[in-house]
Amino acid sequence: MPETKTEPTVEAQALGDASSLQRSHQNDPNLPSEEIKTLNEAVKTGNVEEALEEEDRLTRRSPYEAVRAGVRETDGEEVANTTCMDSWVHLRNGSSCSAITIPTVVILLLVYPVGCLWAKAMPTRKFNTLGVEWALNSGPFTIKEHTVLTLMANVTAGYAYSTDALLALKAKPLYSLDMGWDFQILFTLSSQVIGIALAGVFRRFLVWPAALIWPANFSITALLHALHDKSKSYPAKTNGWQISRYRFFVYVASGSFVYYWFPDVIWQGLSVFSFVTWIKPNNATINQLFGGFTGLSFIPLTFDWTYVTAYLQDPLLSPTFSHLSTLIGLGIFVILTTTGKSF
Repeated sequence: MPETKTEPTVEAQALGDASSLQRSHQNDPNLPSEEIKTLNEAVKTGNVEEALEEEDRLTRRSPYEAVRAGVRETDGEEVANTTCMDSWVHLRNGSSCSAITIPTVVILLLVYPVGCLWAKAMPTRKFNTLGVEWALNSGPFTIKEHTVLTLMANVTAGYAYSTDALLALKAKPLYSLDMGWDFQILFTLSSQVIGIALAGVFRRFLVWPAALIWPANFSITALLHALHDKSKSYPAKTNGWQISRYRFFVYVASGSFVYYWFPDVIWQGLSVFSFVTWIKPNNATINQLFGGFTGLSFIPLTFDWTYVTAYLQDPLLSPTFSHLSTLIGLGIFVILTTTGKSF
């Protein structure tokens, strides 16, 4: 008699799924420890009801609070218009002596009023070209159009690495080699294709795992939602806050603009607030230990946000363990090494 396979029960299936989630998130630094602890207890005690509840919480929506706050989980009702606006960064500006760089977030902010004005001012007449219907003004400026423009700006913000090599080869005081336009095109395409191929290979390690959330992207998604979602917040879900994201962003941006004049123009001492050196300004040892520009700056106090972001990008987006690893490396390889060598 052939053996018949018995189907796993609902309880066994639930515990099996919870056990799989436990293994995949056991060493996940981005998941709150309370979630991991609850999942471990459900698997250990065999609590099917708690396992089902925790599995639903972790799989129905993103288990990460930053993702839930910055990325909308449903598709909006906006029409997916094909935008006729574009953005680009000239390579010439980046190669000049006084290079001009425009960050993606700046383009995102500048495009918003232009897109809104375009939607109100441009005619809505439709054209037909080779059977394809299009218009200069396809309707209100939607978040999807804004996202497409942001992606264009992000892609074109940089340039191929081969450009630097080609410029060095053509430099007359150095190599003075003109490789021809055919070599330049093929060299650029081959280098770009290698990068795209490697990106595709490493997707399963750097993109597909749920634990790799790339928090730097959430600032862009949160800003896009703040600009286009002007509805008030629900106090029950926002700890009593009723202000909309758009209004909150306007208040914070205006306050930042006003405050920036103080550390940058009015009193530049706020940028590097080395108050310890004010006590004995002529003491060389104190200057070496606590000086901001000429010392180790053991009390690195600053009231200038641009100084913070110059070294740490945006610390508000990085998780705590990332800051701790940076501080540990700074203490071991910079502070201890420099102090031991100097004193």
